[in-house]
Amino acid sequence: MHTKKSPLVSIGMTVFNAAMFLTKAIESLLLQDYENFEIVISDNASEDGSSEICQDFAKRNNRIRYFRNRKNMGPNYNSQKAVSYCSGEFLMVAADHDIYHPSFI
Repeated sequence: MHTKKSPLVSIGMTVFNAAMFLTKAIESLLLQDYENFEIVISDNASEDGSSEICQDFAKRNNRIRYFRNRKNMGPNYNSQKAVSYCSGEFLMVAADHDIYHPSFI
C-alpha cells in the first residue's frame, strides 16, 4: 500500500482581497529551491478575484490546498484557521502580498 508522504514544511498563507499581488506571492513560494512543502491557503471571504486565483493554483499544483471562509472572520481567526490545516513538521506563515527569495525555505 502506497501512502502519501507528509511535507516537512507547511506554509500557511492567509488571503484577503489581494488579487493584485497574489499570483506573484504564490509563484515565489512555488519557485523555492527546497521542494518538500505544502501551501495551505485560507481565504477570508475575498471579494476581488483572489478566490479564483487560489483555486486555479490549487488545481494546477498538488502541493497547494485551498480553504475559504464563508464570511470574513477577521485576521486572527483566519491565521489560526490556516495553521490548523497545516500538516508539516515545520510551519512558515506567509502573507498574500509577500514575495520570497527562491532559497528562503
